[in-house]
Amino acid sequence: MPFADFIGQEAAVRLLALTASEPGQAPAPLLLEGPEGSGRSEAARRLAGALHGASEPVLDVSGCVLSMDDAAGDEKFPVRELSRWLSHTATSRRAAVISLHGASEAAQNALLKCLEEPAALTHLLLVAGESEALPTIASRCLRVRFHALGAADLERIASRAGAEIPAGLAELAAGSCARLDWLSEHPHLAGPLQAASAGPLLASLSQEPDATARRAWCRMAIPALAAADPARAPGCAAAMAELAGGLRPEACLALALLN
Repeated sequence: MPFADFIGQEAAVRLLALTASEPGQAPAPLLLEGPEGSGRSEAARRLAGALHGASEPVLDVSGCVLSMDDAAGDEKFPVRELSRWLSHTATSRRAAVISLHGASEAAQNALLKCLEEPAALTHLLLVAGESEALPTIASRCLRVRFHALGAADLERIASRAGAEIPAGLAELAAGSCARLDWLSEHPHLAGPLQAASAGPLLASLSQEPDATARRAWCRMAIPALAAADPARAPGCAAAMAELAGGLRPEACLALALLN
């Protein structure tokens, strides 16, 4: 079973395990959606591995498909790659893992044709964040909802990986494995985050020279702020967004209040 040791997300895993056991000649695309670090991509990869036949390779385009940052500079290029793969008749079940992270509306619209004309024996596994998939995409998929992980699940995942995490860090991770990893790599920030203390956080953020890294830093830190101190988080989040550049303070405020 591909999910025998999967921690958390019991309802989603049950549905995915059922999909793996059903043959399905022209299965509906699956949309695995939920917050960052909740296990969506890992589950998609496991399901893809269980679905595809020995003679059919898994097409893993997660992390690049439909991305404005595609190396080819053409956001529709990965869709063409997917279309070429779909044009080959499958002799056994096959699967494609497709990430919608950072996808523009135009890029997602280009994907619609692939969803509207499902190929036999082909499973399309889309991975998306909260409200990241367009309604036209979501309406053509069977939606599998992932939720923020509980602190106990995060601790079990860390323990299985052989990692020792300080007390309280799992709660600060606000349900995200990715955020727990980030906090483990930045242990000096745990105190300021728990206290929603803007000074040390902004000082640390300002030392990061790369703008993209600063924005990623904020995406990790702001939900942790909200988990620690919802009342003080919005003001600190707005200051961090301004320093990071390329982030709208109101968007960061909304992110800070999600949890």
